[in-house]
Formats: sequence, structure tokens, C-alpha cells
Amino acid sequence: MRNNYHREFIWLILALATFISFLFLFYILIIEAKNNDSDRLAFVIDVSDNGELWAGVVTKIKISNIKVPNADKPKCKQEQLAAQRIITTLMQIIPKGSFIMLRDFKQDENKVFARVISPNGFDVGDMLISHGLAKSLLSKENWCESEEKEKENGSSRQVG
Repeated sequence: MRNNYHREFIWLILALATFISFLFLFYILIIEAKNNDSDRLAFVIDVSDNGELWAGVVTKIKISNIKVPNADKPKCKQEQLAAQRIITTLMQIIPKGSFIMLRDFKQDENKVFARVISPNGFDVGDMLISHGLAKSLLSKENWCESEEKEKENGSSRQVG
């Protein structure tokens, strides 16, 4: 009988230690976010189309440092495929239930605009650009350029 109490006591101590370590980690993340006025901590609820995330109570976050393909009204097949890939990639980089850091935080009445830092500490916009899934804000390229060039080359071959 005494042995059972001993086991229960050990389980209680382990559960309490785990709970305290989670509280400590959360406290550190909150303090870090408060020390920098332009950073915010957000809890990811879902990944949306057009490179947007749903976080917190119901806040839409637009990744501010990139251009993404339009998932609602793609102008070509290539843009449609790129929009589907970016959603899948965002779900892998930022799983539901994870915490992200929001930098250079700006807000209007509909959504938040911010640089998004993944749970692993990487800038999500830079990561999407490096994988060819998003474009820099300074980029003049559009998603349909290669299709347009193929059409031009095809029509010039038919004429000649």
C-alpha cells in the first residue's frame, strides 16, 4: 500500500515539474516579446490561402515582406500551383498550435501585417523566397511569366 503512494507521489512531482517548465518557457517568450516593442508573440490557429495565418482569438496575419501567388483568382496554371504549394509549405513550417514571433508589427481594421518568425527562429518570408514559393517585394516578376514566354515562343514558331 505504501508503495502505491510512493509511485503516485513521484508521478505528481513529475507532472508538477513539467507544468512549471512549460510556464517558465512561456514566461521567457512573453518577456522577450515585451522587451522589443515591434515584436509580438502569436499562437497559430490555422494557415489560410494567400500566405496568411490565423492566430490568437481571430487575427489574420499577412506576411509583410513577401509577394505571394493569388489563390483566390490565379491568372494562370503556374500561379494556381504556386498558391497550393505555399499553403502546404506554411502548414509544415508553422503547424497549428505553435507559437510564432511577429516582427515589424502593423495593424489595420482587418488584419495584422508582420514579418513572421517560425517556431525554429527562421524568417518565414525569407524561407519562402529561397524555396521559390514567394517573391521579394522589390521583384518585378509575375507568376505567369514563363507561361507567357512559352505562348509567345509557340506563336512565333507557328507564324514562321
